[in-house]
Amino acid sequence: GINPNDVDRVTITAEGDDVIETTVTEAKDSYVIKVKKGGSAIVNIVAADGYVVSQVNVDKVSQGKIERFVFEEMQEDHTMYVWMAVDEEEQTDHDFLIRSDQPNVTYSGIGDCLASLQEDYPNGLTKDIMISCTMKSKEIRNSQYNSKFGIWVSSLSNWNQNSPYTLTINGNDLYTIDCKWLGGLEFSSVDNVIFKNLSIKNYYNQLGQSAPEELAAIMFRKSNFGDDCRNIILYNCKFDGYCVNGSGNRVYAWAGVRLKSTVNCIVRKCTFKDAGSVVLMMSGCSSVEITSNTIQGDYHTDMSSSLIAHPVIVTASGNNGIINMSDNDLNGVSMREYAVSLTGFKQIDIHRNIIHGGSGQFFSMSGSDKLSIVDNVIYGNITNGLYSYNRRIFGCGNLDGLLFKNNTVYMNGIFSTSQEVLSAGDVADVINCNNIVMDPLGRCYTLLNLSGVKGSYAAYNNLYASSFYNNMASNRWNHFKPLVCSNNNPDEGYLNMNFNEQNRLLSAFQAAGYETGSWALSDTA
Repeated sequence: GINPNDVDRVTITAEGDDVIETTVTEAKDSYVIKVKKGGSAIVNIVAADGYVVSQVNVDKVSQGKIERFVFEEMQEDHTMYVWMAVDEEEQTDHDFLIRSDQPNVTYSGIGDCLASLQEDYPNGLTKDIMISCTMKSKEIRNSQYNSKFGIWVSSLSNWNQNSPYTLTINGNDLYTIDCKWLGGLEFSSVDNVIFKNLSIKNYYNQLGQSAPEELAAIMFRKSNFGDDCRNIILYNCKFDGYCVNGSGNRVYAWAGVRLKSTVNCIVRKCTFKDAGSVVLMMSGCSSVEITSNTIQGDYHTDMSSSLIAHPVIVTASGNNGIINMSDNDLNGVSMREYAVSLTGFKQIDIHRNIIHGGSGQFFSMSGSDKLSIVDNVIYGNITNGLYSYNRRIFGCGNLDGLLFKNNTVYMNGIFSTSQEVLSAGDVADVINCNNIVMDPLGRCYTLLNLSGVKGSYAAYNNLYASSFYNNMASNRWNHFKPLVCSNNNPDEGYLNMNFNEQNRLLSAFQAAGYETGSWALSDTA
């Protein structure tokens, strides 16, 4: 039985080898399911678009808001009653967006609201303005063909550049943008925008029409006639790329947030779930802050490698600027090559992150002067990388300075027998202290693998724990070493780390004056 007020809002189906037939009355307000005696049936309750199951009773006992129920070992008749309700997240006919400069005017879509703002301020903002959501709403565009902005939910170009004033789009934890078909919000040569307390879901470009890889949930880029974008902030926003097409098949997002030719970018306290094969893309940035986020991508091998050459959760390039990645949960699951790619930053700070789930090399970094890796927890990486040379957590080129301090590293990867925590070229000055490095499987042979140290090397108060590979003493050559340098020629300006007892974990380093206060647990500890 179904509440007569909810007719046509629900479909009932039954499946299983013991189901004989399912019939429905002409009014669709009652279904009868026949099952073999002693048999079982799985009953599926499918809500129509815009509705949800509010309650299900079986034999007058509430089962809650369920969408399926299993009848087992049927010996007698049973009754099921279903109640439906309007999905409160669906957009209704009322307007839900207001502007701080015109609080009595309401809008039913972000595209119309932004268009009106540009019309009222054609030369850019003359004061700070906030667009706010006033009630729980979901904006859905059912097809790109009936949208004013084509494949985008909204689009804004060549506006507010070089302005001292800021536009804030505040969802107030009430506003969800369901991209449904292809891209989300597009901004071309637009400055000073803050997104906060906003949810974006169902963004992808594998459904509806053939579209270029440029699509994203949020896109900032340089227009044909404008300058680079400047000053973009994402705060406390949620991105969920999980989506299913009309046939019930999973489709995959390509990109989450793309900030191309965008200077000064901040992403803070955001959540990225199933967020695409390139979750965060930032290019041409002189300053980047990625802090306090949860970031997880969604790359699948059924997506051709020619479409996504290098899937990552974060890729950023900086014009000799600074990037700070701190207090994040960085999950590299499904990223089989790199998880994070950073290029052209003068300084890279990787502080207080949880770094896990990477199949291959987690961080790929190039063109940097100083690298600071402090207070991180690192585990569960190097599990099934695409290439055998991706056997490390951090990989970078030459550096003026390297600080590796206060990290906890658990090298429990299964891919490759010669894993490294960090590999770099020539490094001028190195500090390696207060770290805990565990290698329970004996596959990690060094903490730092450097071409050479040309300045100073300070190492102290570290705790190392490693077993022989396969617990075989004959594999001592693969036993863990704190530091490996391929160039130890003092005549060329390198420190000499070529100790006679280099295969011993600490004794040779301590005899040479390094690793003061450090400890090495035995192979059986």
